[in-house]
Amino acid sequence: MKWLSQAGARRAERKSAGMLQAVLGLLAVGLGIAVAVIALPAHAQDGAEPPSRVGRVAYLSGNVQFFDEDEGEWVAATLNRPLTSHNSLWADEGAQAEVGIGSAAIQLDGATQADFSQVDDSGVAVNIARGSAALQLR
Repeated sequence: MKWLSQAGARRAERKSAGMLQAVLGLLAVGLGIAVAVIALPAHAQDGAEPPSRVGRVAYLSGNVQFFDEDEGEWVAATLNRPLTSHNSLWADEGAQAEVGIGSAAIQLDGATQADFSQVDDSGVAVNIARGSAALQLR
């Protein structure tokens, strides 16, 4: 009887480990898909009305820089700053930042650069050029 219960416990451990790997794999795939398909407002273009919804810098801790391709330079990021296509954020070592886009939040860890190449009604494209980030869907 003791041998059967130990064998059953080993089977349960293997099954549990396999399920955990499957769930983590699905989460990774889901994260990639979610970033690619979140529908958001468009970046204002010359002559166009300003976008009704955009991403915003929702949280800052430490030295975080904001890059606007139109301005061509890095500046200190500020809370609630709008974020649209062709913007980037850099969180220095030990810093953190969070960008809210619709019902999603992208959390940047220290020494991380996020390039937002597309933020519009058809989707969002974010490239984590270096460092690490997390996506939270609410």
